[in-house]
Amino acid sequence: MKTLLHYFRKYWFLAALASIFMVGEVSIDLLQPRLMETIVDQGILGIGNGGVSDLDLVISTGIRMIFIVLAGGACGVLSGVFSNLCGQNYGNALRKAAFRRIMHFSFEQTDDFSTGSLITRITNDVTQVQTLVMQMVRGFVRCLMFFVGGTAALLSMDLSFGVILAITFPLIILHIAFVVWKTNPLFLLLQNSLDRLNAVMQENVAGVRVVKAFVQEEAEEARFAKANQNLVNTQFRVQLLLSAGANLSAGQRQLLTIGRAFLSYPKILILDEATSSVDTRTEQQIQNAMVRLMKDRTSLIIAHRLSTIRDADQIVVMDQGAIIETGTHEELLEKKGSYYKLYMTQFAGNAT
Repeated sequence: MKTLLHYFRKYWFLAALASIFMVGEVSIDLLQPRLMETIVDQGILGIGNGGVSDLDLVISTGIRMIFIVLAGGACGVLSGVFSNLCGQNYGNALRKAAFRRIMHFSFEQTDDFSTGSLITRITNDVTQVQTLVMQMVRGFVRCLMFFVGGTAALLSMDLSFGVILAITFPLIILHIAFVVWKTNPLFLLLQNSLDRLNAVMQENVAGVRVVKAFVQEEAEEARFAKANQNLVNTQFRVQLLLSAGANLSAGQRQLLTIGRAFLSYPKILILDEATSSVDTRTEQQIQNAMVRLMKDRTSLIIAHRLSTIRDADQIVVMDQGAIIETGTHEELLEKKGSYYKLYMTQFAGNAT
């Protein structure tokens, strides 16, 4: 930590400027509801003026809001510029220092870390630290200002809101602690998976002539695919945990569930109304992916949207728990039975 802070000291002024402009942006964000309150209560409803609207007040306050919003936008842009300058310069210095350190490693130290791991350290890890610095410079100040300012504004309206804060705040802290506790081991696993992938990549690029000489292309492709899949699976598990408890829509939850199902490589796949909560465009993208993912798998799809099942090898139409029709999409349309009627209801005039 001392080493990281040592390289950060050179760019503290950039971080300070980013934080100052962020304070300005948040302060303006907190001021806008008050101005809007003035427009609605005094300008439109005429509260305090005998119920008579005040158009001049609406116009003057509205003009003030426009200039204040422009000032807030400028503060936000400048905060982003200075935080990026701070992060980029810090990452540049850290990456150079890491490379110089690696150049002085002994052969034993290089073997202990592995080439793939060292590549990860000097690229991905430094980038992650760089991103953390940029987020801390802006995000920490922003969250702190919103928390303090928002709490003050809430309590100024009604002190009874403090009870709600007292109840919800500990729950939020416990939720954050739980997610961190569950994801921390996975991040270590994610790091190891990335190291293995980089190691495989480096070995194949450096030894491409050897691989070709012994005709091991397919074996190395399989090795790379396995390392890559391990990385994808670990990343997906981390995303699932980070998304736990988040305000996800029904469609987003369905997408996560579908992804998790396919990543488990099941021999038999059952999808029950898997795309019922997503829009038609997303559904089409999912179906295109499913065509490839369901190859060489036994798949049972339950759906009311006929577009989801029209490419199935066999379609079974059920009514009140009884099978009333079976066949392919084209065969069932030719019968002009229940399936045909349902298809016409969903795609009127487009039967094929």
